[in-house]
Amino acid sequence: MADIDPTLVTRIAQGVEAAYDAIEEKGGTLPQDKNLDNLASTVEAMPTGITNYGTVKLTDDRTLTIQSMHEFLSMAENGYSYNMTIQGESIAQTLVKEVYLNEAVTALPDYFLYNCTNLTKVSAPGVIGTGGSVFKSQAKLTEVYLPKLQILGPQCFYNLQTFNQQVEFPELVKVADDCFYSMGTFNQPASFPKLVEAGANFFSQNTSFNSTLNIPLLTRVGDYFLRNCSSFNQEINFSQFESMGIHCLSNTAYNRPVTFDRPTWPNGLLGDCLSFNSPVTLTNNVKKIEEHFLYRCSAFNQDITIPASVNTVGGYFAQGWSNFQKVITFEGNAIGSSNNYS
Repeated sequence: MADIDPTLVTRIAQGVEAAYDAIEEKGGTLPQDKNLDNLASTVEAMPTGITNYGTVKLTDDRTLTIQSMHEFLSMAENGYSYNMTIQGESIAQTLVKEVYLNEAVTALPDYFLYNCTNLTKVSAPGVIGTGGSVFKSQAKLTEVYLPKLQILGPQCFYNLQTFNQQVEFPELVKVADDCFYSMGTFNQPASFPKLVEAGANFFSQNTSFNSTLNIPLLTRVGDYFLRNCSSFNQEINFSQFESMGIHCLSNTAYNRPVTFDRPTWPNGLLGDCLSFNSPVTLTNNVKKIEEHFLYRCSAFNQDITIPASVNTVGGYFAQGWSNFQKVITFEGNAIGSSNNYS
């Protein structure tokens, strides 16, 4: 048997010692015996990236730490699973009451907390973006803290029937479809100072909502923006929008003077606003009026002028103006549909 080179033994010992020093510097937990046999298992147990993801408080008042990416992802609906794994324990998602995420967590996956039906509070101070259906249909959710949120996925606050806290997202710039849809009792100020783009049904079906909506930079909105917000009558600056989908304020309580100077009056913009009876001014920038102009606004009784710049008027113009006794003046030769004025 060949003799072992003593310098090799020394180099191995020095290497093991240096490895343990590096593990300790990077936050790893050192074993009692810092030998070669324990080195592999010590490295395997080292944290990677986030050392823990935060804590959850359960309905039985226990507080557990979310220790790994696997445990974090188990809090999202995965294959219609209703259980999650926290600290090695399989726990029904329905037992989650409060969630406090560390600032190192910057994103929430699809269906995160979706089945946590007893959830009341979420704090995620570092989250920048979310997937879809986060918090969806959480009947007991009353408090959410997302100060750095910039991108909100679809249906994130969908169908929160008891949610009624003031909404303030200072960094939010874009929201997908159905984000704040059908929050039945919601009637608090909502502030989105940097929001630029909102998908379909942004705030629609919030039947109690009639509070301040701060959206100074919002320029693009999808279909049904505030549709069926049947109590809503807060001032909207229509001139700020570069594009609007269909029926954006239909079936609301809107009754304020409107000055419109975008090229196209959108389809059904104020349709079925039964109490609307305020002056409407169309500037010479308007080129086209799409279908359902003030459709079934039965209280409307104001003189209105269609400027010469308008060259097309869509169908159902003035339909349902059952109390109208004023004058419609066409300054130009707008081409109308045969089903107008009925």
